[in-house]
Amino acid sequence: MITKDISLEDCILDLIDNSIDAARVASRGDISNLNDYFIELNINPESFSISDNCGGISLHNAIDYAFYFGRRKDAPKDVNFSIGLYGIGMKRAIFKLGRKIEISSYTNEHKFIVPIDVDQWLISDKWDFELDPLENDKPKGTYINVKSLRDDVSKEFTDPVFINSLFEIIGRDYASFLSRGLNIKINDKLVNGYNYAVMENSDFAPSLISYTDDGVNVEIRAGIAALPDDESDKPQKYQDVKNYGWFVLCNDRVVLAADKSIKTIWGRDSFPVWHPQYNGFIGMINFRSEDSSLLPWDTTKRNINLSSSVYKRSIQRMAELTRPWIDFSRKKKDAGYTPPISQNSYSSLVEKIDTNKTYKAALLIPDISKTPNLISIQFRKSDKDVNNVKLALGNARMSNREVGEKVFDYYKMNEVD
Repeated sequence: MITKDISLEDCILDLIDNSIDAARVASRGDISNLNDYFIELNINPESFSISDNCGGISLHNAIDYAFYFGRRKDAPKDVNFSIGLYGIGMKRAIFKLGRKIEISSYTNEHKFIVPIDVDQWLISDKWDFELDPLENDKPKGTYINVKSLRDDVSKEFTDPVFINSLFEIIGRDYASFLSRGLNIKINDKLVNGYNYAVMENSDFAPSLISYTDDGVNVEIRAGIAALPDDESDKPQKYQDVKNYGWFVLCNDRVVLAADKSIKTIWGRDSFPVWHPQYNGFIGMINFRSEDSSLLPWDTTKRNINLSSSVYKRSIQRMAELTRPWIDFSRKKKDAGYTPPISQNSYSSLVEKIDTNKTYKAALLIPDISKTPNLISIQFRKSDKDVNNVKLALGNARMSNREVGEKVFDYYKMNEVD
C-alpha cells in the first residue's frame, strides 16, 4: 500500500531529498555552499544504488525512527527547512524499487548495515529489521543498494528516455541546490542544473514580491526569458516552451514545474488560460519555512495542496506579477511585430536576490503603444518557390515572414525609392 501513490521518479527524488536534508544537518543548517557534498546514482536493469557523503544516519535515528513505519508520536522535529517531508521517503522508495536491499550508514560514531530480503520479511511474523555492525570504512554518508528489481522498474531502467528524463527532472527540481555547488551524478555523468535566467535591461526587468504569511516566508519572482515568436511558422523549441509558466517551490525544491493550468493562475477566476503568445514568461514562487508541515505541498512533493490557506492567499500576488506580460504580449500580437529592445543581459531567478539592486514591484516592459502604423500583407506561394528565394537570399532557415519582408524591401528600394 505504501508504494501505490508514488511514481518511480518520485521514489528516486525522495531518496535525493533525504540526502540533501542530511547535508543540511552536516553543514549545521548553512547550505549556501554545497561544494563538498555529492550524491551518486547508479541505474541499470539489474540494480539501483544511491550513495552520498552527507553525514549518514545516526544509530539512534536508525533504531528509533528511520525504519519505523508511520510517524511515531515522539518523533523529533524534522530538520529545519526540510524537504524530506514527513520522513517516509526512504521506506516507500526502496520497497517500490526491488526485493533485495542493503542500507549502510557511516557516521562519526557508528557504522552499520541493514539488509532486507523483502519476500522473507513479508512472510515473517516479526517485522523488525536487523541491524549489523560494519568494520570497513567509507566516507561519512548513506549507501543504498537495491537488487532483484521489480519487473516494471527493471524495464524502465533499460529505457534511455527514462534516464534522460531523470537528468532533466533532477536538473530542474534541484536547480537551487546545484547552483550552490551540490554534485549529483547519474551513472558517473554530472547533472547540470537548469538556469532559470530572465532578461534584465532597460526594457525588461525581473520583479520581486516577498512577505511572511502564517510562519511561511513567500518570495515571488517573475521575468521574461525570451520574446514569443512573431509568427506560427517559426515555433519556439519545445525545450524552451516546456520551461515557461509558473514554478512552485517549497524550501527551494521544485514541486510544480512550468505550470500552465488552473493549479496556479491560468484560467482561474477571470485570469486568461495559457496561450502560446505568453511563451517566454517564467514565474517562480518559493515557500520557505523551518517547519516543513506548514508548506503547501502534498506527500509526493510533486503537487500542490490547493486547499492550503497560504497558497490561496499567494495566487492574487502571482496574478499581479503576470498581468503586465499578458497585456504586453497582446499588444505585441495586435501590432504584428517585435519592438526594438536593448541588448540583453540576464539574471538568475534561483540565485540570492541582490539587496543593492532595486527590483520592480511588477514587470518592467517596453511601451508598445507608440508604435508606427503597420499593416499586414499576406499572400501564398508554393513552398518550392519560397525555399528557392530563401536560398537566393543566403539563409535557407529564415522564416516565411522574413522572406516576405526582404522581397518587399527589395521591390521598394529598386522600384519606389
